[in-house]
Amino acid sequence: ENLLYSTNPDFVILTEHGLKSNAINHAKLADYTLISAYGRKEHIKGGVVIYRHNRITNKTESLEIEGHSMEMVCEVTAVKLNINKKKSLSLLGVYRPPHADLDTSLQVLSDVLDSLPTQRTDTLIMGDINIDYFDEASRESITLNALLAGY
Repeated sequence: ENLLYSTNPDFVILTEHGLKSNAINHAKLADYTLISAYGRKEHIKGGVVIYRHNRITNKTESLEIEGHSMEMVCEVTAVKLNINKKKSLSLLGVYRPPHADLDTSLQVLSDVLDSLPTQRTDTLIMGDINIDYFDEASRESITLNALLAGY
């Protein structure tokens, strides 16, 4: 909580929030508005939420991609922030549990990236994919890099 208020970020993306889908709307952060969320229905823990600071007046909307999520495999939510009339930014929040099947998880991520708007829109991916990205020789890192290189 202290970090949140000392850094005062424009957006907060939380993974592993642990809230069930029916409880997410009741979780509040002071000075922030919940824009988009995915919560598990069957299992505990997991999930992804995106909050926007109330000082941000740019139009921000959920991209409603949560249907791509697979519990315990790859969980996603996303918002689109209009920067100006010609440019927008998609913020994608991702959570992949540590022992989730890599290929299935990356297929979910690929499907999500394919579904996001691309015209005059940049995409920023944030979250916890549980891949040691600094181990460049690992199969997981190589496979993730190959996927992202296509975008």
